[in-house]
Amino acid sequence: MRILFMGTPDIAADCLKALYEAGHDICAVYTRRDKPVGRKQVLTAPPVKEVALAHGTPVFQPRTLRDGSEDENIRALAPELIVVVAYGCILPRSVLEAPKYGCINLHVSLLPKYRGSAPVQWAVLNGDAETGVSIMQMDEGLDTGDVLYCKKITIDVRKETKVMPVGKAVGLYIHSDGLLVLGTGKIPVSKGNEKMPSYNKLQTGDYIYEVNGQPVVTIQDVSRVIQKNGAGKVILSVKRDSEKIKIKLSPVRAQNGTYQIGAWLREDTEGIGTLTFVTEDNEFAALGHGINDVDTELLIHLQNGGLYPAEIDHVVKGKKGAPGQLAGVVALGGKNKLGEIRNNTSLGITGVISNKQYQFREEQSCEAGCKQDVKKGKATILCQLDDKVQEYEVEIEKIHLSSEDNKGMEIHVTDPKLLQTAGGIVQGMSGAPLLQKGKCIGAVTHVFVRDSTRGYATFLENML
Repeated sequence: MRILFMGTPDIAADCLKALYEAGHDICAVYTRRDKPVGRKQVLTAPPVKEVALAHGTPVFQPRTLRDGSEDENIRALAPELIVVVAYGCILPRSVLEAPKYGCINLHVSLLPKYRGSAPVQWAVLNGDAETGVSIMQMDEGLDTGDVLYCKKITIDVRKETKVMPVGKAVGLYIHSDGLLVLGTGKIPVSKGNEKMPSYNKLQTGDYIYEVNGQPVVTIQDVSRVIQKNGAGKVILSVKRDSEKIKIKLSPVRAQNGTYQIGAWLREDTEGIGTLTFVTEDNEFAALGHGINDVDTELLIHLQNGGLYPAEIDHVVKGKKGAPGQLAGVVALGGKNKLGEIRNNTSLGITGVISNKQYQFREEQSCEAGCKQDVKKGKATILCQLDDKVQEYEVEIEKIHLSSEDNKGMEIHVTDPKLLQTAGGIVQGMSGAPLLQKGKCIGAVTHVFVRDSTRGYATFLENML
């Protein structure tokens, strides 16, 4: 569609970009005049003008539209539709009636509430639980036209939060909430004869937490109950997704004389990751993504877990098609425990720090940034490749503000030392805090397999 765009600030610039990306023909842009900005009063173009010029679109900056001086020019541009977003000028009837489909306006409130200026500020000041955006057909009144579409947005007012970015490599030891079923298999019971007692009964991703009413934590616990039970039926208490179910099985006597149910099970998981931050309440977050089982790729249901110190022995350098990794030793044991892992979610692990050396320190803290604070361009990450944490330069190349997963940003490692030592992002670096303009804004989560210099990061507010 042939569109004439009218707008001025950042929000309008983002809308203009979206129209370009959608393939519309932007015949021209109207915006407010350049203004002096800052202490040095440097004459600065509005954001919409910068976007338009970057696309080679003609830009017009009249003082007003109400005197009719732009009517002839607008008719000559022959737009099918005029799109208005925070323009800052009133449109007279002559302009409203010029396009074939009239003029539409994007207004940042749920009309008819908060017509006119500063709708966002009024929504916040009045303590509204929700706001939104409205698209309306414009008429000569002030935001009085027919509303074509509304999108509601919940207002989540978050107090300023301080965190202590860490970047240290840590060992993670997870006790799953039951014994994880990796799969089922065949049991040789005699020469050339096999049986599958768990087939089509147990599923990959199930968690067995009781056998015949007895709690089981280890594979030995399961085996002990089954051997005592013999060939009689056993009842397995199983967690499947969010449900708890009972499954009856008949163990079979294998060739080696033991009774078996034909299921592959796993007890615990351990590995190395990066501690992202510690809050003023000494709660921590790490990884930026969940701990998944290596075989099933399913998120592990956590019963409890511990955080332990890790020493990095060496770094396996990443290359195209083969991401590298941090290789080291984890110091397990009660006396070495740094804290308790209490949650394992798709956005990382969280818990409480008990070791005083890792607890929150005001002098090392900074403000936790929101999604809206993140900008494309230079940033840094904190991570440990040897015996100490260092800061390395990266570039934020893409931002996905609507992302609620662990891939909200795409980053590119530019630091020569990090590239030389690790080849970019490596496994074990997940959770490395991402910093920009004095704020902690996120954490590294994934490396691109085809290009280890690039990867994903999640927004910090997703981890809080």
